[in-house]
Amino acid sequence: MTPVQDVGVLVGIVDLAVVLLAIALFAFALLRGYLKTERIPARGMNLIVAGMVLLVVAHLSDSIFQLLQPGRSAAVEGVVATWFSSGWVGWLVHRLGFVLIAVGLLTTALHHQRIEVDFREVESRAEDARQSVRAKESRLRYMFANTSDSVYCFRFDPPVDVDAPIDEQIARSYDATLEDCNTVFARELSAKTPADAIGTRLGDLESSGDTEAHEAYFGAFVRNGYRLEDYDFRFTDSLGISRTLNVNLSGDVRNGRLYRMWAVENYVRDLRETKAALARRNEFHALVADLSSRLVKAPDDEADDEVLRCMGLVCRYLNAQRSVIFWLKPQLEEAEVAYVYSPKGNPFGPVMSLKRYPGFVSRLREGKAVQIDDVDALSSQFGTDQRSMLDVGAKSALALPLTAGGDVVGGITFARTREHQAWREQDIADITVIAEIFVNFVMRLRSRRALDDALSSLQRATQRLEAENIYLREEIELTHGFDDFVGRSRGVMRCLQLVEQVAPTRAPVLIMGETGTGKELIARAIHDISDRKNRPLVKVNCAALPANLVESELFGYEKGAFTGAASTKRGRFDLADGSTLFLDEVAEIPLELQAKLLRVLQEGEFERLGGSETIRVDVRLVAATNRDLQMAVDQGAFRSDLYYRINTFPIDLPPLRDRGDDIQLLAEHFVRMHGQRLGRHVSEISAEMMHQLRVYRWPGNVRELEGIVQRALISSKGEIVELAEPLVEHSDEDEGAPRIISSTIADLKLVEREHILSVLEATNWKISGPSGAAAQLGLPPSTLRSKMKKLSIERPH
Repeated sequence: MTPVQDVGVLVGIVDLAVVLLAIALFAFALLRGYLKTERIPARGMNLIVAGMVLLVVAHLSDSIFQLLQPGRSAAVEGVVATWFSSGWVGWLVHRLGFVLIAVGLLTTALHHQRIEVDFREVESRAEDARQSVRAKESRLRYMFANTSDSVYCFRFDPPVDVDAPIDEQIARSYDATLEDCNTVFARELSAKTPADAIGTRLGDLESSGDTEAHEAYFGAFVRNGYRLEDYDFRFTDSLGISRTLNVNLSGDVRNGRLYRMWAVENYVRDLRETKAALARRNEFHALVADLSSRLVKAPDDEADDEVLRCMGLVCRYLNAQRSVIFWLKPQLEEAEVAYVYSPKGNPFGPVMSLKRYPGFVSRLREGKAVQIDDVDALSSQFGTDQRSMLDVGAKSALALPLTAGGDVVGGITFARTREHQAWREQDIADITVIAEIFVNFVMRLRSRRALDDALSSLQRATQRLEAENIYLREEIELTHGFDDFVGRSRGVMRCLQLVEQVAPTRAPVLIMGETGTGKELIARAIHDISDRKNRPLVKVNCAALPANLVESELFGYEKGAFTGAASTKRGRFDLADGSTLFLDEVAEIPLELQAKLLRVLQEGEFERLGGSETIRVDVRLVAATNRDLQMAVDQGAFRSDLYYRINTFPIDLPPLRDRGDDIQLLAEHFVRMHGQRLGRHVSEISAEMMHQLRVYRWPGNVRELEGIVQRALISSKGEIVELAEPLVEHSDEDEGAPRIISSTIADLKLVEREHILSVLEATNWKISGPSGAAAQLGLPPSTLRSKMKKLSIERPH
């Protein structure tokens, strides 16, 4: 064969392979479309078929040429020869067929690719839908399991034809079986779990036992298009009790057949009772809040009326017509009737004989409630009680004990006089709470009134004693032995009372007061009447010692402890063993030494400076200061633990300016004491000097007063003591400018009036009482009122 022929054979083989490949691809496309139930697109199919036809025509072109050659005219034969004898025409048809097949296959492939994308998208949406359905089903299942209503589903097997007569459908309903339910419905069927109730026939339900009611209920379901909303299903149960179910029912109807019915139901009576109970609870809470508010806000003079109004509110809540609060009298067979709420009047009087209610009172004394639903039905055991209750018109009654401190002190009763009505358990629980409110308020009211009566009696006694003008200083000296302490003001008396209380004990004492108020005298008084009085009082003025010597002074030191320590020295704590140690100006103790002082107070032991031996002592500490130790603690200048230790029993001494008539007593005392020592024979203090002593502010307190009296004694020539010079004090308003205190006898009334006015304004015009103006002035209230009238002093409006 020539090379040209070889090429022709090769081309033919390639063409044949292409045709066979096209046929194979076409068959594969058809098979794939069949297996995947996909349709091959018409456009792709047409192109493939057209290409196949052209390929067939191209390969059969010679045969066609032979078929067309015989019997034709010369012109036709020329055309045919031109077209079919030329190789390029066959080549062109062949290639065109191949192109059409390729385009058809490409079109089919693209179509399948698009179908794949669409399929995946649809599959994704389907999966999302399934997830959503599962989530909704989960939520539905949760609600299904946790709702307080009964939820269930009955299945009809076989399904009921919806075109069947209603009577036939009703008859078929009895055979429906339970397919699903929640725990609430299972318990109604006396099953432990829903699984135990599955398979129960609808005809076996208690509600289906009332045939007429069931047929009306299911008939309404069918007539309403297999759906019921808010339907009240009334039926009579096996015990003959009428019951009502509120039902919502939905049928599963498909292709004209009823497969299932879902229902949600609850007992209407139970729901209504729950709502009524909730409303009752809200009413009770509102009542308790109202009672508490009324009683708390009620003034004492209106409290009794308010208690009666509150008892009326409780009666209205309980549908009662009468209420009584009474107090039991110990060892007596009678009770004090404190309050009676009764629109028809009080049938008991102020005192009620307990012999008329022996059974009930016995239970109340035991702390038990007494509940009587029907007085007429009481047993013969309570015959006396029954007759007494009928006498006062009671038909039903409830009584609860009133307790205070664990003891029954009285009772509260509620009675219905119009009709017999049973008391509920909740009523008893409610009244127990209300009884607590009443007893707490009334007991506090009685206590306040008793206290007011006691205070009134005390005030009358105080006024009587003041009117007798008893000279209390002599009583103090004779009774208490406080010879060195002069004064009878309330503040001084209170301090001396505290001294008497604390002296016999071993508790630390902190005496507070301004400079010169007599803190050392109080410390000595504590020691003198204590069980340590046989040993000397040891005193240390902490402010007078240098900081570096305080430790050695308090605790002592050993020989050689420091330069100059030639011998051992005992400290003040050592000396005070078995006695009392008075630390004056305790706030001046250095901070680093306070821990050691605290140890002595807590443990009763210490070591001398430079020594290692532990010394144990028994010391009773009395400390004094004129500084605010609490402020020093806040500022970090004084240890808080030491402060709380020494502040076990504080005594606060009043300044001289707050001690009223004590100024005159002290001045006279100093005149007598120093007059003899100075050789002065005096009989009295001049009125001018006494006036200035009274109105002066005394920044130096008693110590300053003593110095002024001594100077007056020295400068006075006759028997009447006169000031050496007018007293001068500095005014806070004028930045320390001196103010001379002076007056004449003629101006004494004016000065007295101004002084009384200033004290009245300082006490907010309160006359009586410990903090009143009379106490500040050292006068009886009646005397102060008389002076106010004489001096034309009236309270401004």
